[in-house]
Parts: sequence; C-alpha cells; structure tokens
Amino acid sequence: MRWFADLWTYDLRTDSRFTLKKNPMKPEHLADFDRQAFAPSDLDRRHRKESDRFRRRRAADLLARKQVNLDIARLSPEASAAKEPPASIDALTRSVAGDLRSALAEIEAFAQDLGVDLATVSERVEARGPSHSVGVTGTQESSETTFPR
Repeated sequence: MRWFADLWTYDLRTDSRFTLKKNPMKPEHLADFDRQAFAPSDLDRRHRKESDRFRRRRAADLLARKQVNLDIARLSPEASAAKEPPASIDALTRSVAGDLRSALAEIEAFAQDLGVDLATVSERVEARGPSHSVGVTGTQESSETTFPR
C-alpha cells in the first residue's frame, strides 16, 4: 500500500519568533504558506514550486533514513545567515532577560488567577535553599508543582 509519494514541508520557525503577548502568531504570518501551498491556480497541487521555506521531500528518502522522523532541516544556515547578522552576546542577553520578565509576569498573573500567593512560595524556597523545589497543593508542600483546581 502506498500512502504518499511526497511530503511537502514549510519552515515557519526559521527567522520567526512568536510569543503569546509581544509577538503572537497572526494569520498574516501564514500568508506566504497559504500562497505557496494552496495557490488558487493549482487546485490539484501538482504544480507546487519549492522555495527556501517550502520544500518537497520524497517519501522514499524519508523512509530510507536510519531513523524515520520528521526532524527535517529546512532553511540552510547560509540562507538564514544572509538575512541578518548574528546578534551580539549583549543583545542576546537583553533579549533573554526580556523574555524571562514577560514569562514571569504571565506566571504571576496565572498564580493570581489561581489565588496562589507567590511571595509565600518564594519565602519557602529561599528558606529551603536553592537545591529544593517547592510546589503548592492547597497549603501542602511537595516536590512537584501542582495547583488546586
């Protein structure tokens, strides 16, 4: 039985960075994919054209791999590097710190919605030292983080 001859892949991840609040994915981020994969002039999808992001993989080639998986490198490092020079360590550090601050704000908002007092949790973590984690299940401490429902 033959399932498919080709697998088409679209690389949305390379050179794209989406976050929940500052840069959420929107329909316009998928416009290029929609244009390439579902062109109105190619309803039977027999005349698709490959690009840096949109590539055809032969099923036989995928199945011939030592491990069959879809962990497929899409854009070449040269294509990605040609668009933008690598960021400095200072810029990367600032970016990561900003992402961590945003994540912490989201966690704090989530904890507030659940009625979890993070100040109390933080005090218990500091009292136990950095090698112990503290979870919250109502008022009980545990080694896993769980939240009341």
